[in-house]
Amino acid sequence: MRHASAPDPAEALVQALHATIAQVVELTRASGTGEASYLNMAVCDGHAAAVSRYTTMAGGRSESLHVSAGKHYVCSGGVCRMVPPDTGAGAVIVSSEQLDEDPSWALVPAGHIVAVSPDRRIRFVPIKV
Repeated sequence: MRHASAPDPAEALVQALHATIAQVVELTRASGTGEASYLNMAVCDGHAAAVSRYTTMAGGRSESLHVSAGKHYVCSGGVCRMVPPDTGAGAVIVSSEQLDEDPSWALVPAGHIVAVSPDRRIRFVPIKV
């Protein structure tokens, strides 16, 4: 789903994910159950991705989400890590927990979407509902 106002595939995915989160929040409120939703969700088109870290619980702690970017994810001797990018294609991993102790891991802020562009750039976008 590509929005006409979206300049790149990652932005289109961010907009679609943001709209989905807004709809879930609206449905949750309308249900009147008072139950919280934890919305760590991902959408990808094969070139770009958008992944959310969000909860509907007022002042609540959302589930964790981490991101790491590099050239390759390699495992050797039982130790896995991202190899720093140089030239050529890169890799981005988004996961609920850090996969290793590599300092390249960043915690996605609560209430944000991490957008991954086709060129493997990442940025954090606040979720406003």
